[in-house]
Amino acid sequence: MYKSEAELVGIQAPREELIRRLMDSGSEQSLKIVSIVGFGGLGKTALAKTVHNRLKKQFDCSAFICVGRNPHITSVLEKLLEKLDENKYDNIKTTRWDAERLSDELHKFIHNKRFFIVVDDIWDLESWKRILYSLKDNNCGSRIITTTRNSDVVTRDVDVYKLKPLSHDNSKILFNKRILTRDGECLVNQSDELVNSILSKCDGVPLAIIAIASLLADKPWQKWSEVYESMVSGCGDSTMEIISYSFEDLPSHLKPCLLYMSTFPEDCCVWKYELIWMWISEGFVQAKKPGDGMLEQGEMYFNELLNRSMIQPIEDDTDCSIHTCKVHDIVYGLIVNLSREENYSTVSTGEQYASSKCVRRNMEMDATTLNTRVRRLSLQECHFEHIPHDTLGTPDVVAVRSLYVRNSAIDALPQLYCFQVCRYKCSNNRRHCHPKPQASGQATASEVS
Repeated sequence: MYKSEAELVGIQAPREELIRRLMDSGSEQSLKIVSIVGFGGLGKTALAKTVHNRLKKQFDCSAFICVGRNPHITSVLEKLLEKLDENKYDNIKTTRWDAERLSDELHKFIHNKRFFIVVDDIWDLESWKRILYSLKDNNCGSRIITTTRNSDVVTRDVDVYKLKPLSHDNSKILFNKRILTRDGECLVNQSDELVNSILSKCDGVPLAIIAIASLLADKPWQKWSEVYESMVSGCGDSTMEIISYSFEDLPSHLKPCLLYMSTFPEDCCVWKYELIWMWISEGFVQAKKPGDGMLEQGEMYFNELLNRSMIQPIEDDTDCSIHTCKVHDIVYGLIVNLSREENYSTVSTGEQYASSKCVRRNMEMDATTLNTRVRRLSLQECHFEHIPHDTLGTPDVVAVRSLYVRNSAIDALPQLYCFQVCRYKCSNNRRHCHPKPQASGQATASEVS
């Protein structure tokens, strides 16, 4: 979704068709909703983003929000308000507002405005209904695009656009654009038969094509047939097979770095240097020789993950430099599952004003499921008035090495110095969180940033 329009392959026809459907309506003033439906990795988000960029200046206000498979509706509504009017809501502490108040505020804000909103990556009907409830009753010619893999979440009053896979010719164009030298020369010396066989395995899915092309770009073409033979041995979702194969092909030093992305929320934009320093603090970054800078080595890791298309760069509009990144939701699903299987990390989320007992129960359940101790604990979207000492200080989590608190409003954290092997990180919180003073003989809970 962060590529320029000129870099996208096969986008022109779907873009024009989607624009036509959005702008052609029986009633010019009625709310028009078009849903892009298709399986994962097909390019729904990229298409929606392209149309949003084309049309947003024709409306009073616009926003692009991601929902994801485990949405925190309160946070979704809060982000929607902030994106519709950053000047108004950026300085208002909406974190203490519940979903009902946020919905009422949205209702008031858009009442007499012509808006254009993209609601990306909807997984269930209930989440979509709760968002739509805040946007209905608008007769100002507003438009909404939704994207989903699940056609069951599409209601009767929505125009459905089923996105198709890339044609073979466009698949080949996309593949060759990735397999290029700096001089623009194609690295493909293989026969068309092998390339066509590889592309047929990708089924016209852009994510799969980019992933396999990124993997092959680092291999001599003599090895391509071996890669293909490994691919055809699977018999499941071809896109997931290719992503899984790409993960297994990573060097051993990059695998934990990619798995670390599972501690962040889905669709989260992660600051490049924040991520690298966290890798360093975890001991993932190893200097090749004495005197090598750890930060520079971490940047090499970061760039290698970019080159392999396992993380996606987000370019700065001002200087085209890369300061942030994210992972595709299919890649995210893979590393979350791997993290769970390997007991790499444990993520706990909470609804606003949830009871501390519920938090404790969730964490104990996670630890019981893993049947071992929690190593890295990530608290996301947790809005608690107080987390009691024993919530985190249970025997199951006494071995926590890293505690990551993100986008949470917590008035009182437990005494972190009781965790003798803990590293402490606090990010994007509504309130400042600091570890209490170190007691004699106890390990320091140091902040990484």
